[in-house]
Amino acid sequence: MTTTHARQRAGFTLIELLVVVAIVGILASLILPALNRAKYSARNAVCRNNLRQLALGMHLYRTTHNAFPPFGDSPSVYGTWWTQLELPITFVTGTNFSAAPYAYRILGGVFRCPLNTGAIETRLFAVGSGQPVGSTDEILIPRLSAYGYNAFGAGFPWERLGLGGYGTDVDFRGPMNDVTHESQLVAPADMIALGDGFVRSINSAKDGAQSEYGRIAPSSNAGGDGSPSGTPWKKQPAFLAHNGRANRAFEDGHLEAEDMRKRFTASDFEMRRWNVDHEPHTANLARFHD
Repeated sequence: MTTTHARQRAGFTLIELLVVVAIVGILASLILPALNRAKYSARNAVCRNNLRQLALGMHLYRTTHNAFPPFGDSPSVYGTWWTQLELPITFVTGTNFSAAPYAYRILGGVFRCPLNTGAIETRLFAVGSGQPVGSTDEILIPRLSAYGYNAFGAGFPWERLGLGGYGTDVDFRGPMNDVTHESQLVAPADMIALGDGFVRSINSAKDGAQSEYGRIAPSSNAGGDGSPSGTPWKKQPAFLAHNGRANRAFEDGHLEAEDMRKRFTASDFEMRRWNVDHEPHTANLARFHD
């Protein structure tokens, strides 16, 4: 009788198993958020360290040339500002598979933020694609650079240089370029130089758009950086991975986290941080190119 009774008590009852499962579930619910925070902190630390190195490269260029690095040959093309910095340049190549393969080549190393994998976009298939014409498929498109350069500000040079608006036959590069001298910088500690590739917009549907051209600046629309394609910008993977915050490196080298969950109002405080003369130039926002 004693042996039989002991054998019967060797296992767990259903209630005991349910209690154990409940306890494990409670412990997991407590531990997983902490693990996610630790993972975010580690990746964000890499992201911020990259920006510090980029900002240092910008500073060395300015002090050497007494001017800001040029963004590129034209504001309508991908910026090549990163080639001006004395930093190692590496590339990452890969293929995204959806209904059709999409090959990409993007900057890696110090130019790649581990929190920014790209943007979800909808690809429209045309004749010759091998897919039904007019059909679509969502795909994650990595951007050339995970960071943006404050190459245009709020359009300040249009008035200062007398160049007119965007679209004129001039080599317009914006407030941070090779014709803007370092001595013209009024408030280095309050002017954004670089940052995570999220653009601010007074259009709430476009606020938080990911920079496709390697530049960041306030915009009236931000539509030139692509379309959210059904997935709102602030619900994109990169935005969520950043916890709705964008790292910004300022001209004096310090970093701040901009809370992009807050609405962008184009206030004087928000606008002047993008311009070398530390003036808001809010009137330029409505005609600033997307």
